Amino acid sequence: MPFRLTETTIRQRFTEWRNLKALHTTQQQRIQQLTAQVRQLQRENQTLKQQLAERDQLIEKLLLRIGDLEKMVFGEKKNKDGSSSDQRSSGSIPRPPKKRSKSSYQRHVPPAEEITATEHHSVTACKHCGGPLSQFEEVIRYVEDIILPQLLNQLTKTVTRHIIERGYCSKCGVWSAALDLRGSIVSLGRNVKLLVAYLVTILDCSFEQVKTLTTDLYGLTLSDGEITVILKETATDWQPEYEQLREKVRAGPGAHLDETVWPIQVFAKHCYAWVMSAVNSTARVYKLATSRGKDHARELLGEVRETYIRITDCYAAYKNLPGLHQICWAHLYRKIRDLLNNENLPPEKKPRVQAWHDEFQQLYAELRTAGGGTPQTASSSEARKRLP
Repeated sequence: MPFRLTETTIRQRFTEWRNLKALHTTQQQRIQQLTAQVRQLQRENQTLKQQLAERDQLIEKLLLRIGDLEKMVFGEKKNKDGSSSDQRSSGSIPRPPKKRSKSSYQRHVPPAEEITATEHHSVTACKHCGGPLSQFEEVIRYVEDIILPQLLNQLTKTVTRHIIERGYCSKCGVWSAALDLRGSIVSLGRNVKLLVAYLVTILDCSFEQVKTLTTDLYGLTLSDGEITVILKETATDWQPEYEQLREKVRAGPGAHLDETVWPIQVFAKHCYAWVMSAVNSTARVYKLATSRGKDHARELLGEVRETYIRITDCYAAYKNLPGLHQICWAHLYRKIRDLLNNENLPPEKKPRVQAWHDEFQQLYAELRTAGGGTPQTASSSEARKRLP
């Protein structure tokens, strides 16, 4: 006889099935909600990890900068032996002070062609007791001196009177003279203009200092207006030479560019002198400006070819200019050394920075030896191959 459920059992099982079905639906909804929450939490966790990594990088960068600023403000820490902490941690051996000979503290003996006068000083008796002397010998001494214009019996200023003939041309109807008669009756000569330009531009003398010097040494009085005119005329006369020198530097394989604070008398403070120095000669060009703006670097460099190499200290104004950009070897070496010696450098990164420093130090020494001085720009490709 087959098994048959009772009506009560069937109703009971239907009730359980309905309850299970409702519970299953509820659980599915709950699972979907939890799955969505887990995914949301995973995304938030990933975002937080990324933000935490970025903050760690920012904190590390700020700590390194703080270390650099502390070094700039308080200076390098000295060890007991007097060496700096940079030398000790970077592994470089401090060089002992070079011993100088006694002769290096004295002036060199002038050559015979420079001797302008000879004086003989004889001695006949002892300066201590007045007794007679014997076994005479001569000792040579030299005295280098200058002749001060004030002590001369004649003026060092020269005044030349020019008698210039002129005549009237009946054919042209104009006067014709042997020399140009334009300008004032009394003018300043070439040597005065050269001296003024040298004192103002090279020695950075003020107008008052220039006037005092010319008056005291040469008996020549100058005014501020005359000095200004001399500087303007000299700048105009030498402008072609300046342009020729600048084109010579631009025509070379590359140049070093830099800028420094330089006061300009006509402007306020915080003016700058820009320089572009050739890598294959001693030629260099200067430019005075009132700021460190990029336009001054662009004007100094000009439109050079694509293979032209500009070597800088990584100042932002030198970036994105025509040609190729190379960091100065000394500045790059200093940055690596400072990074290695920074107290805030994470310990896990110090071995890699140490290896980078040692390899760069070896490469830099090899290039200096091969180049007979400082590394040349042609060695930059070799450096990129060997550095990490």
